[in-house]
Amino acid sequence: MTNFEKALQACEAQNFTLALELFEKSILQNPQHAESFYNRALVYRSTEIYDKSIQDFNIALQFIAPNPANKAMILGERAVSKHLANDNLGAMKDFDEAVILEPQNPYRYASRAYIKSILGDMEGAIVDYNVALKLDPEDAVSYNNLGLIEEKLGRKEKAKRNFEKADQIADAGKTFEKPNIEELVKNYEKQQAEIKESLAMQNPEPKKPSLNDYFKVVTDVFTKKETRQKFWDFISRKNKSNQNSK
Repeated sequence: MTNFEKALQACEAQNFTLALELFEKSILQNPQHAESFYNRALVYRSTEIYDKSIQDFNIALQFIAPNPANKAMILGERAVSKHLANDNLGAMKDFDEAVILEPQNPYRYASRAYIKSILGDMEGAIVDYNVALKLDPEDAVSYNNLGLIEEKLGRKEKAKRNFEKADQIADAGKTFEKPNIEELVKNYEKQQAEIKESLAMQNPEPKKPSLNDYFKVVTDVFTKKETRQKFWDFISRKNKSNQNSK
Protein backbone atom coordinates (compact mmCIF):
# COMPACT_ATOMS: atom_id res chain seq x y z
CA MET A 1 0.00 0.00 0.00
CA THR A 2 1.36 3.42 -0.97
CA ASN A 3 1.71 6.37 1.38
CA PHE A 4 -1.06 8.08 -0.59
CA GLU A 5 -3.44 5.16 -0.02
CA LYS A 6 -2.50 5.04 3.66
CA ALA A 7 -3.17 8.78 3.89
CA LEU A 8 -6.65 8.32 2.44
CA GLN A 9 -7.34 5.62 5.04
CA ALA A 10 -6.18 7.99 7.77
CA CYS A 11 -8.57 10.62 6.42
CA GLU A 12 -11.44 8.14 6.58
CA ALA A 13 -10.55 7.47 10.20
CA GLN A 14 -10.35 11.26 10.76
CA ASN A 15 -6.75 10.89 11.93
CA PHE A 16 -5.72 14.13 10.27
CA THR A 17 -2.30 14.35 11.92
CA LEU A 18 -1.30 10.99 10.47
CA ALA A 19 -2.91 11.88 7.14
CA LEU A 20 -0.80 15.03 6.83
CA GLU A 21 2.38 13.07 7.59
CA LEU A 22 1.56 10.45 4.97
CA PHE A 23 0.59 13.01 2.31
CA GLU A 24 3.91 14.75 2.96
CA LYS A 25 5.74 11.47 2.34
CA SER A 26 3.70 10.88 -0.79
CA ILE A 27 4.60 14.34 -2.10
CA LEU A 28 8.29 13.82 -1.34
CA GLN A 29 8.16 10.64 -3.42
CA ASN A 30 6.28 12.35 -6.24
CA PRO A 31 6.41 16.17 -6.08
CA GLN A 32 3.95 16.46 -8.97
CA HIS A 33 1.25 14.16 -7.58
CA ALA A 34 -1.81 16.39 -7.89
CA GLU A 35 -4.06 14.05 -5.89
CA SER A 36 -1.78 14.28 -2.85
CA PHE A 37 -1.86 18.08 -2.90
CA TYR A 38 -5.61 18.09 -3.51
CA ASN A 39 -6.42 15.73 -0.66
CA ARG A 40 -3.96 17.39 1.71
CA ALA A 41 -5.72 20.67 0.92
CA LEU A 42 -8.97 19.09 2.09
CA VAL A 43 -7.29 17.96 5.31
CA TYR A 44 -5.90 21.43 5.96
CA ARG A 45 -9.40 22.81 5.48
CA SER A 46 -10.76 20.21 7.89
CA THR A 47 -8.31 21.47 10.50
CA GLU A 48 -9.16 25.12 9.71
CA ILE A 49 -5.73 25.91 8.22
CA TYR A 50 -7.21 27.73 5.27
CA ASP A 51 -4.07 29.43 3.94
CA LYS A 52 -2.27 26.11 3.49
CA SER A 53 -5.43 24.58 2.05
CA ILE A 54 -5.53 27.28 -0.62
CA GLN A 55 -1.81 26.87 -1.33
CA ASP A 56 -2.20 23.13 -1.90
CA PHE A 57 -5.19 23.65 -4.20
CA ASN A 58 -3.01 26.10 -6.16
CA ILE A 59 -0.34 23.44 -6.63
CA ALA A 60 -2.90 20.75 -7.48
CA LEU A 61 -4.19 22.98 -10.26
CA GLN A 62 -0.70 23.05 -11.79
CA PHE A 63 -0.36 19.26 -11.95
CA ILE A 64 -3.90 17.97 -12.43
CA ALA A 65 -4.79 16.27 -15.72
CA PRO A 66 -5.75 19.06 -18.14
CA ASN A 67 -9.49 18.58 -18.54
CA PRO A 68 -12.28 21.04 -17.63
CA ALA A 69 -14.02 18.80 -15.08
CA ASN A 70 -10.87 18.27 -12.98
CA LYS A 71 -9.97 21.94 -12.99
CA ALA A 72 -13.53 23.00 -12.17
CA MET A 73 -13.61 20.55 -9.26
CA ILE A 74 -10.43 21.99 -7.72
CA LEU A 75 -11.55 25.56 -8.34
CA GLY A 76 -14.82 24.80 -6.59
CA GLU A 77 -13.04 23.35 -3.57
CA ARG A 78 -10.57 26.23 -3.46
CA ALA A 79 -13.52 28.62 -3.54
CA VAL A 80 -14.92 26.93 -0.43
CA SER A 81 -11.61 27.40 1.40
CA LYS A 82 -11.50 31.04 0.32
CA HIS A 83 -15.06 31.53 1.53
CA LEU A 84 -14.18 30.05 4.92
CA ALA A 85 -11.13 32.34 5.04
CA ASN A 86 -13.54 35.29 4.50
CA ASP A 87 -12.31 35.90 0.95
CA ASN A 88 -15.67 35.84 -0.79
CA LEU A 89 -14.43 37.92 -3.71
CA GLY A 90 -11.72 35.34 -4.30
CA ALA A 91 -14.31 32.58 -4.03
CA MET A 92 -16.44 34.39 -6.60
CA LYS A 93 -13.54 34.47 -9.09
CA ASP A 94 -13.02 30.73 -8.69
CA PHE A 95 -16.72 29.99 -9.18
CA ASP A 96 -16.77 32.28 -12.24
CA GLU A 97 -14.01 30.21 -13.80
CA ALA A 98 -15.65 26.93 -12.78
CA VAL A 99 -18.86 28.01 -14.54
CA ILE A 100 -16.91 28.76 -17.72
CA LEU A 101 -15.26 25.34 -17.57
CA GLU A 102 -18.49 23.45 -16.85
CA PRO A 103 -21.36 25.51 -18.26
CA GLN A 104 -23.73 22.53 -18.13
CA ASN A 105 -23.10 21.72 -14.46
CA PRO A 106 -26.01 23.16 -12.42
CA TYR A 107 -24.10 23.07 -9.14
CA ARG A 108 -21.50 25.50 -10.41
CA TYR A 109 -24.25 28.07 -10.84
CA ALA A 110 -25.92 27.22 -7.51
CA SER A 111 -22.58 27.55 -5.71
CA ARG A 112 -21.86 30.91 -7.32
CA ALA A 113 -25.39 32.06 -6.50
CA TYR A 114 -24.71 31.32 -2.83
CA ILE A 115 -21.64 33.56 -2.83
CA LYS A 116 -23.42 36.27 -4.81
CA SER A 117 -26.14 36.38 -2.16
CA ILE A 118 -23.52 36.74 0.57
CA LEU A 119 -21.93 39.63 -1.35
CA GLY A 120 -25.32 41.31 -1.67
CA ASP A 121 -25.83 40.67 -5.39
CA MET A 122 -29.34 39.30 -4.98
CA GLU A 123 -30.37 39.79 -8.61
CA GLY A 124 -27.22 38.04 -9.79
CA ALA A 125 -27.93 35.18 -7.39
CA ILE A 126 -31.46 34.87 -8.76
CA VAL A 127 -30.10 34.62 -12.31
CA ASP A 128 -27.68 31.86 -11.31
CA TYR A 129 -30.29 29.89 -9.35
CA ASN A 130 -32.62 30.08 -12.35
CA VAL A 131 -29.89 28.73 -14.64
CA ALA A 132 -29.18 25.94 -12.14
CA LEU A 133 -32.86 25.03 -12.06
CA LYS A 134 -33.12 25.07 -15.85
CA LEU A 135 -30.28 22.54 -15.94
CA ASP A 136 -31.67 20.53 -13.02
CA PRO A 137 -35.41 21.13 -12.42
CA GLU A 138 -35.41 18.66 -9.52
CA ASP A 139 -33.08 20.65 -7.26
CA ALA A 140 -35.22 21.46 -4.22
CA VAL A 141 -32.39 23.30 -2.46
CA SER A 142 -32.03 25.86 -5.24
CA TYR A 143 -35.79 26.41 -5.23
CA ASN A 144 -35.69 27.03 -1.49
CA ASN A 145 -32.68 29.33 -1.69
CA LEU A 146 -34.32 31.24 -4.54
CA GLY A 147 -37.45 31.56 -2.44
CA LEU A 148 -35.47 32.97 0.46
CA ILE A 149 -33.95 35.65 -1.75
CA GLU A 150 -37.29 36.56 -3.32
CA GLU A 151 -38.74 36.80 0.17
CA LYS A 152 -35.98 39.19 1.26
CA LEU A 153 -36.72 41.34 -1.78
CA GLY A 154 -40.41 41.49 -0.85
CA ARG A 155 -41.57 39.29 -3.73
CA LYS A 156 -43.89 37.20 -1.60
CA GLU A 157 -45.78 35.44 -4.38
CA LYS A 158 -42.63 34.37 -6.21
CA ALA A 159 -41.10 33.22 -2.94
CA LYS A 160 -44.22 31.21 -2.12
CA ARG A 161 -44.17 29.47 -5.51
CA ASN A 162 -40.51 28.53 -5.08
CA PHE A 163 -41.07 27.21 -1.56
CA GLU A 164 -44.05 25.16 -2.76
CA LYS A 165 -42.03 23.72 -5.64
CA ALA A 166 -39.21 22.78 -3.26
CA ASP A 167 -41.70 21.05 -0.95
CA GLN A 168 -43.26 19.16 -3.86
CA ILE A 169 -39.88 17.82 -4.98
CA ALA A 170 -38.80 16.89 -1.46
CA ASP A 171 -42.13 15.26 -0.60
CA ALA A 172 -42.03 13.24 -3.83
CA GLY A 173 -38.65 11.91 -2.79
CA LYS A 174 -37.09 12.94 -6.08
CA THR A 175 -34.14 14.74 -4.56
CA PHE A 176 -32.92 12.41 -1.85
CA GLU A 177 -33.85 9.81 0.69
CA LYS A 178 -34.66 11.80 3.82
CA PRO A 179 -32.15 11.13 6.60
CA ASN A 180 -33.03 10.33 10.17
CA ILE A 181 -32.69 13.93 11.35
CA GLU A 182 -33.77 13.09 14.90
CA GLU A 183 -30.93 10.61 15.20
CA LEU A 184 -28.44 13.13 13.76
CA VAL A 185 -29.57 15.77 16.25
CA LYS A 186 -29.41 13.28 19.12
CA ASN A 187 -25.84 12.31 18.22
CA TYR A 188 -24.84 15.96 17.83
CA GLU A 189 -26.29 16.88 21.23
CA LYS A 190 -24.53 13.90 22.80
CA GLN A 191 -21.21 15.01 21.32
CA GLN A 192 -21.75 18.56 22.55
CA ALA A 193 -22.51 17.27 26.06
CA GLU A 194 -19.32 15.20 26.05
CA ILE A 195 -17.31 18.21 24.90
CA LYS A 196 -18.80 20.41 27.63
CA GLU A 197 -18.09 17.76 30.26
CA SER A 198 -14.49 17.48 29.08
CA LEU A 199 -14.04 21.24 29.12
CA ALA A 200 -15.53 21.49 32.57
CA MET A 201 -13.00 18.96 33.86
CA GLN A 202 -10.14 20.91 32.31
CA ASN A 203 -11.59 24.29 33.37
CA PRO A 204 -10.13 26.16 30.36
CA GLU A 205 -10.55 29.74 29.30
CA PRO A 206 -13.77 30.44 27.34
CA LYS A 207 -13.34 29.20 23.79
CA LYS A 208 -15.06 30.22 20.58
CA PRO A 209 -17.13 27.47 18.93
CA SER A 210 -15.28 25.50 16.30
CA LEU A 211 -16.04 26.06 12.62
CA ASN A 212 -15.42 22.38 11.91
CA ASP A 213 -19.10 21.42 11.50
CA TYR A 214 -19.78 24.59 9.52
CA PHE A 215 -17.12 24.07 6.88
CA LYS A 216 -18.16 20.43 6.43
CA VAL A 217 -21.70 21.58 5.70
CA VAL A 218 -20.53 24.32 3.37
CA THR A 219 -18.27 21.92 1.50
CA ASP A 220 -21.16 19.54 0.91
CA VAL A 221 -23.46 22.41 -0.01
CA PHE A 222 -21.07 23.29 -2.82
CA THR A 223 -20.36 19.79 -4.07
CA LYS A 224 -23.18 17.34 -3.36
CA LYS A 225 -26.84 17.66 -4.24
CA GLU A 226 -27.94 15.07 -1.67
CA THR A 227 -26.23 16.68 1.30
CA ARG A 228 -27.32 20.15 0.22
CA GLN A 229 -30.90 18.86 0.45
CA LYS A 230 -30.29 17.14 3.80
CA PHE A 231 -28.93 20.38 5.20
CA TRP A 232 -31.92 22.37 3.95
CA ASP A 233 -34.35 19.77 5.31
CA PHE A 234 -32.67 19.95 8.71
CA ILE A 235 -32.84 23.76 8.79
CA SER A 236 -36.45 23.72 7.60
CA ARG A 237 -37.50 21.35 10.35
CA LYS A 238 -35.67 23.36 13.01
CA ASN A 239 -37.35 26.57 11.82
CA LYS A 240 -40.80 24.96 11.93
CA SER A 241 -40.05 23.64 15.40
CA ASN A 242 -39.01 27.09 16.60
CA GLN A 243 -42.14 28.66 15.13
CA ASN A 244 -44.39 26.09 16.81
CA SER A 245 -42.76 26.72 20.17
CA LYS A 246 -43.51 30.48 20.04
